[in-house]
Amino acid sequence: MASFKTSALEEDGTVEVVRPDNGRIESYWLIGSIVIILSIASYVLQNNQAPSLAPQKHLELDVEGKAVLTALRNAADEIMFLSDDGSLPAVSELIEQELPPFADSNGTFAAYSWNLHDSVCYFGRSSKEGSREFVLKIHNDHSEIYWRQTAVNTPNCDQLTNWETASTHD
Repeated sequence: MASFKTSALEEDGTVEVVRPDNGRIESYWLIGSIVIILSIASYVLQNNQAPSLAPQKHLELDVEGKAVLTALRNAADEIMFLSDDGSLPAVSELIEQELPPFADSNGTFAAYSWNLHDSVCYFGRSSKEGSREFVLKIHNDHSEIYWRQTAVNTPNCDQLTNWETASTHD
């Protein structure tokens, strides 16, 4: 005896073809979705880059210049502490306090001589050929450090426009 379904289809004359579910169409949709997502992500990453920044000037200093810059940054806080009355301490007082780079205990800053100019800033010049000059300018709440290649004139603490700078306040 034939099954009921076969005889019912034969009598109606309709044949229905059922394709096997092999997942081929779903695979195309998945691949298409991944391509769209990757395209959008690559477009966003390509167009959402931060602008390139110029390198910081203090990174161009040689080892000796970086050592002096670091010592001046550290000394700036101590000098602000020592100058509670508003006047900056003399270089001789900083040497007595053994404050680098004014006092040189290990020979790192031996080539530098320091002066207090106009009771506003400290000026350091090295006796070595090709070394940089440094200026430490102290304000009430922050300090600024300037440097340049050695020049013949003594700096004016108010006109440091052609000098490189590193501000020590945040």
